Amino acid sequence: MIKKAIKKHFEIERQLLTREVKIKPLTLFFIDNIDEYRNEDGYIKKL
Repeated sequence: MIKKAIKKHFEIERQLLTREVKIKPLTLFFIDNIDEYRNEDGYIKKL
């Protein structure tokens, strides 16, 4: 899901930044368990 979101983000960015009025898109990820990101063996950190 993360790979798909990143790929989609760059597709949208390419479309928006090539227009006359440039818009920078924002993609957010909500992490429900911060330990999965902070710990060295956390799932999100490994990913």
